[in-house]
Amino acid sequence: MSTTLIKPQTKRDSKPIVKLRTRAESPKSLVKSLINRLPEDVTWEQIQYHIGVLEKISEGERQCERGEFYTLEEAEHKLAKWLKS
Repeated sequence: MSTTLIKPQTKRDSKPIVKLRTRAESPKSLVKSLINRLPEDVTWEQIQYHIGVLEKISEGERQCERGEFYTLEEAEHKLAKWLKS
């Protein structure tokens, strides 16, 4: 999967920080592409794992489009709180 980094935006901006592929690609075409890139001796469990990763990436993209993400500063602040505990 090709990844293009985009300059971080503020939370009010609805643009994602990272864009993976195009939204026009269907889940079916993504899975077909995945299957073609996997080795011949891949197991069912490995296929399921990789499909799950694609699903999580897709959900993350949808969250970014809805503006449901943290800026770098917000994430660093949250992590600092967690690491103090």
